[in-house]
Amino acid sequence: TTTEPDAAVQGSARQKTWSDDLQADFDPETGVLIRLEQWGKFRYESAGRQARAERALMEPQKDWITLTGGSRVWDATGSTDAASIFLDQKNNTTQASGDVRSVRQPERSGEEPVRATARTMRTSGDHALIRYEGKARLWQSGNRIEGEKIEIDRSARQLRAGGGITSTLA
Repeated sequence: TTTEPDAAVQGSARQKTWSDDLQADFDPETGVLIRLEQWGKFRYESAGRQARAERALMEPQKDWITLTGGSRVWDATGSTDAASIFLDQKNNTTQASGDVRSVRQPERSGEEPVRATARTMRTSGDHALIRYEGKARLWQSGNRIEGEKIEIDRSARQLRAGGGITSTLA
């Protein structure tokens, strides 16, 4: 499928998707697409962001995408892999759950990427705030922190952790 950007919506971009199968539901009165479900090697591209999963549910009126089954989302700033990933594109938030693995590119050149694992991850504000929960582990080069939850607040330049913290700082 190809969805052209809405000229009335600032920042909207062309979206392309691919899959083996799809089902589209339309409003019977207006003909507006309400829901698009795709499965079988789903792929997505829009404005530098890409995704893949076994199945995707897109709700265009809300600007939501739910990915399930071997889900992966990536762009130039990093990637996230999980059993399921929910993207709220209107509010610029992401929720991932089930064996979450993420890699974020460093803010300064010459540094290693920041890697993390957890049961769940939530991001907001273009990854300005990232929260990992459930056996969370975060590492960069020789620095490592583990705990029940870890939060990165890039705007405030803070790292917070809680619940049985273990850290190794090089």
